[in-house]
Amino acid sequence: MKMKTETDRYYVVEVRYAGGNGDAESWADFDRYEVTTEPPRNSGGDVQVRRTIHGAYASADEACEACQDILAALPAGQATIAPPWPYAAGGWRVDDAPSPDPAVCVVYRPGDRAPLTRDALRLRVFNVPGVSPGSSDVELCAAADVLADELYAAGYIVPADVICRVLQLGCY
Repeated sequence: MKMKTETDRYYVVEVRYAGGNGDAESWADFDRYEVTTEPPRNSGGDVQVRRTIHGAYASADEACEACQDILAALPAGQATIAPPWPYAAGGWRVDDAPSPDPAVCVVYRPGDRAPLTRDALRLRVFNVPGVSPGSSDVELCAAADVLADELYAAGYIVPADVICRVLQLGCY
């Protein structure tokens, strides 16, 4: 975790993707909270990222502590799911990858691991045992329940009704 030392303010900033093509896999792990040495700024162009500032602090440690308090207070649904991507349960993780923005000190992302990508989820859904092109809706939904339980045991939250609907539609 890198920390800046030559500044008099640290900001806790919530960053959410708000542009088009939000279901593209490149946006799967985009939403985050950052501790940064610069306040959020409008790019002056097409704004595709919504940034909300949650306070200014005298030190990076104070900002990180405040950010962790904010994340701990979020309802469980907000802390584990950011539609349309199924995130792993487990609150928030510190992203150890260096940010391309030199002002960013720490990044917190939802879940205890990266989200299941659409391709990975699609492979899991369409390789469910007991499902064939002639399966009835009852059989599809029963298979969806089993897969939802398996994914939940692995730490992912994917509702069974979503899996069942995908199986019914045959959306490869």
